Amino acid sequence: SKDKPVKRLAGENGWTEVDGCPIYNNDNISLAAQQMNDVLVANPKLDAFVAVGGWAQYAPSAYRQAVGRVKDRVDSKDLVISFGDAFAPQLPLLKDGLAHYLVGQSPYNMGYKSIEALHDLKQGKTVPPYIDTGFVKCTPDMADTCGKN
Repeated sequence: SKDKPVKRLAGENGWTEVDGCPIYNNDNISLAAQQMNDVLVANPKLDAFVAVGGWAQYAPSAYRQAVGRVKDRVDSKDLVISFGDAFAPQLPLLKDGLAHYLVGQSPYNMGYKSIEALHDLKQGKTVPPYIDTGFVKCTPDMADTCGKN
């Protein structure tokens, strides 16, 4: 939560964060796209952009414009882009090479396992404190089929 600031990465496993990060978009899609653009413009030597949610990609025109400015770096993987979430609106952007990875939740498994857990609770059974529902990993070469099986 933005009320509990997280310590910025400062070389852990070779990772650092640019000034101003992490950035909070308050679930505002337009703001997220603008923030991504601002980070890319302000940091021309950035080698990785990791977003923990897909908000910027839910504004596809603005996203295409922002990433279009650095597309040569994305194509050469001098700049690697990864997003949390792997929903349908993001897949065309992935397929078009405007991101390298999407890693998302598995909503079907979340729902299925939630119902199982509720049923078990109703039956008086113990439910584990953590239930692994898996995740979806998508790359450009599998954008047409990602999350569909």
